[in-house]
Amino acid sequence: MYEMDYRAVWDHWHHNADTATRQELETLSEAQREERFYCGLAFGTGGIRGETGAGSNRVNRYTIRQAAAGTARWLQSTLPAKELQKGVLIAFDTRTDSAAFALEAALSCCAFTIPAYLFDAPAPVPLLSFTLKKEDYLCGIAITASHNPPNHNGFKLYNRQGGQLVPAEAAKIAPYIEETDPFSLTPPSESNLKQLLHFTGKAENAAYLSALTRRKVKDSPLTVVATPLHGAAKRLLPAALKKTGHRVLSVPAQEVCDGTFATVTTPNPEDPAVFAWAEKVGYENHADLLFATDPDGDRCGVAVKDQNSYTPLSGNEVGALLIDYLLGRDAGRLPADAYIIKTVVSGNLAVKIAAHHNVPTRITPTGFKYIGEALLKKENGTFLAGYEESGGFLAGNHAADKDGIFTAVLLAEAAAFYKKQKMTLIDAIQALYAVYGYEKSATETFLFPGKDGARRKAACLEYFAKEAQTGADRREEAAGDTLLFYFAEGIRTALRPSGTEPKLKLYFNVGGADEKDADAKLAEVKNRFLPLIAEFLPEHDNAPHFANSGVER
Repeated sequence: MYEMDYRAVWDHWHHNADTATRQELETLSEAQREERFYCGLAFGTGGIRGETGAGSNRVNRYTIRQAAAGTARWLQSTLPAKELQKGVLIAFDTRTDSAAFALEAALSCCAFTIPAYLFDAPAPVPLLSFTLKKEDYLCGIAITASHNPPNHNGFKLYNRQGGQLVPAEAAKIAPYIEETDPFSLTPPSESNLKQLLHFTGKAENAAYLSALTRRKVKDSPLTVVATPLHGAAKRLLPAALKKTGHRVLSVPAQEVCDGTFATVTTPNPEDPAVFAWAEKVGYENHADLLFATDPDGDRCGVAVKDQNSYTPLSGNEVGALLIDYLLGRDAGRLPADAYIIKTVVSGNLAVKIAAHHNVPTRITPTGFKYIGEALLKKENGTFLAGYEESGGFLAGNHAADKDGIFTAVLLAEAAAFYKKQKMTLIDAIQALYAVYGYEKSATETFLFPGKDGARRKAACLEYFAKEAQTGADRREEAAGDTLLFYFAEGIRTALRPSGTEPKLKLYFNVGGADEKDADAKLAEVKNRFLPLIAEFLPEHDNAPHFANSGVER
């Protein structure tokens, strides 16, 4: 976020924007003008993300144009003309404006004589990452807000190896974006456009699907329900599961590409409520698993048939289950330099499992972009898998970002293996707890909207960094603005700002003798933190103070 003179910026927009934008600007109150124009969207967490609407502090055709043109200017300044002809690969999800924004980004690149290769239909982020890693483009752009609410969108930038930009990379590009006036861009001529704008997709989809489905499950006993939640994994998610041998059922209402995500409150597979429609299909057909991917297909949620109901698994549990399964499946064939990765706020069960197999764990700052950065460094060894508590998972080297579609493929393979032993994935996770110790995690999210919210959020972080009396035995600051608090008996808490929304996130990770013991410890440590954070919340933000809270077993 970079602050500006909001009145001057509003005037500039009002003078230069299209008619519809000017009309929207004229409806804004003075307070709304300030909130929409006091700053530009921060270029971080791989790009920009936020609410859609008119203004420099919103995602719209002009801020997308600014981000794409700034990126093109950076490419021009660092690469020879011949290299620039490799072009930029652009994907988009199913949000209402995503296709139009993707075309805006493509035209912005073409204005600098850089070819743009635009997917001809909604394409999931793992497909973009896979294609960048396999082919030779300058970089990749994804128009998406991932699992954010329907009125959000974004511009995610990927390096030429398929990884999200980390801060050091983003810092090189950000000045070019901030210095770009989206209203001064000269559009490419019609003749140039014919040479520079290309539509693609068919071959990339086939290659990605082939890479994901090399292992088949012979005589799979599984029936699964797979829903893209109106998102870009519509074709690839069920196709990958079918090609690997499983009976796959759909949720017709959620196969519709709908940027309003009409059947869910929020298209976030971490939220158990997204499985409501899939559960109906599951009960009717005795399905073993329910899969749901977010709008850009990079994260997968799973619910497991457990006696008479479906039980969702957390991101930490998915990570532990799959790493245990993969290490067991490939035992005796693992490279000597094999390793796994987790983010600093993620659970430790998978770490214990990997250690049992003599496989070390690398720990990165929060955000899968750091996992992507680490796995791309050959000197680190052979990457096996990486996970984060929010549901991101990747195994193997076909991509450099989390892959919700391949996560579903691996979970189905593991579930088929366990079902043949008369076990479910719930039984499997309980067996891991019995061996390695019980672990419970939870997340609380605090909303800090607007300019006042940004000030309050910064003050809250500063307070916890310097003065907060939490009773922790140890406090430390990790990269990525994450504060870590360690207590006795295996309790850890982490506080960090969201990289994509005006929120603070508070993570709890608690070890215990059993679920009852962990619940008691979790309640005690929550009581230390929640009242302290509540003091910084906006006055109008009454109960509930917390959004999208999640608890894991």
